[in-house]
Amino acid sequence: MQVSIITPLWNGAATIRACLDSVTDQGVDGIEHLVIDNRSTDDGPAIAAQAGARLLSCPHRQGAAAARNVGLAAARGRWVAFLDADDRFLPGKLARQIAAMQARELAFSWTSYRVARPGRPPRDQITPATATPPDLLSKRIVIGCSTVMLDRAALGAHRFDESLALAEDFALWQVLARDCARRGLGIGALPEVLTEYRAGTGISAGKLRAAKGHWAALRSLDLSRPRAARAMADYIRHALRDRLP
Repeated sequence: MQVSIITPLWNGAATIRACLDSVTDQGVDGIEHLVIDNRSTDDGPAIAAQAGARLLSCPHRQGAAAARNVGLAAARGRWVAFLDADDRFLPGKLARQIAAMQARELAFSWTSYRVARPGRPPRDQITPATATPPDLLSKRIVIGCSTVMLDRAALGAHRFDESLALAEDFALWQVLARDCARRGLGIGALPEVLTEYRAGTGISAGKLRAAKGHWAALRSLDLSRPRAARAMADYIRHALRDRLP
């Protein structure tokens, strides 16, 4: 098994088929798609199972962090990618990302992505190719969860913080970036748009709730209060520019 894709699923019957279909034109062999049902009450799990995904479940209704951790524990691939049930990969995303990670010796990478909002023209969120841990902490560089790929042969085991109701992905990216910096492992991005994020189709937090969740994530990182406050100010500034959290 080469690549494990982890998809949390909660009442995603309207989007899960397109999500699963997007994995079929990726230019790599040995893909397993792990769909972790978070106690859905619609037909999403049945659709995923019929499409050939490896269907798992959370022990009880929990958030995306717990579902992704179930997937991480079951994943058999060297490369781990994340794909939310209302997003999709563009053709060749996995092959291009693996090739870039191998060529640049990256253990943790992400890509640019397209934001598709109902009733609005699509917008591309472009990321530079290189980044430092402070760039990620300040949100100068925005990482879409569905663009991330990890090399577990280099990184070893990591988990999302299940105590966080929101911004658990942001918190893990900080942990990974600091771990890579400490161990001399590479991090970076593909500026190509290789993922489509469909805003407005899943559960999203209000601005105030999102800000509270981001603050909790910052405090979970053992930052000093002044440093966390500076990072929070950066987050608010970017949010006012309508950048996605």
